[in-house]
Amino acid sequence: MKYFVTADPHGFYTLMHNALLEKGFDEDNPEHKLIVCGDLMDRGKEARKMQEYILSLIKKEKVILIRGNHEDLMLEMIDFMDFEDVFSLVYSHHASNKTLDTAFQLTGKTLSDLYTDASAMARATAATPFVREIIPKMINYYETEHYIFVHGCVPCEVDPKYGYRAKDYKTATDHEWAQARWENGISLAVEHGVTIPGKTIVCGHWHTSFGHKLVGNIKNEYGTEDFSPFYADGIIALDACTAYSKQVNCIVIED
Repeated sequence: MKYFVTADPHGFYTLMHNALLEKGFDEDNPEHKLIVCGDLMDRGKEARKMQEYILSLIKKEKVILIRGNHEDLMLEMIDFMDFEDVFSLVYSHHASNKTLDTAFQLTGKTLSDLYTDASAMARATAATPFVREIIPKMINYYETEHYIFVHGCVPCEVDPKYGYRAKDYKTATDHEWAQARWENGISLAVEHGVTIPGKTIVCGHWHTSFGHKLVGNIKNEYGTEDFSPFYADGIIALDACTAYSKQVNCIVIED
């Protein structure tokens, strides 16, 4: 199988689609499959196009979706809306992270609608295909013979003697995976040695320029930035910080 792997497209459908086409992804090729390592939405303005495209790939069984922290944020925001504390919502991280903007795009509703009836806005958001059909298809990780695909990192623990180390990801709870989605997989692998024997962790979540700076390839994460895929022992990171860089990384893995 040839896997076309990307991460954190954040609602930038055109950039992601162009990156896939550039690498040769053919959704009608039985040997091709797309893996998205989380964070489909938030920040870009093409949420509906992203939703439609992913739905089409789900129907063709051509996509493997890893759950990201922004998918968690969407579900958290829907629960928040039901309290009808609109003022707090508009000035919360749900607004600054653009999750609220994604809800507006997908529902066609506006800030005025939110102020009029927050519970109705919550119901409309929960009824979107993104929430009703796509998020439930997402998994904590996907594994092949030589790779494990995640969002942030595999679940870890801190040992008083040995520091960070990976937990048994196969028996980790959903709560542990939810925490792992927020972790900096680059830092954990390079600085703390969190790797999986015999596997390479492929992740998103943390911008790749952090990794390039960490190993001395560039001087600054921003200014002399490099958002290309980051490779180090036991880790491949893909988050191109798309809202800033206007690029989406895609790599091809055969395994």
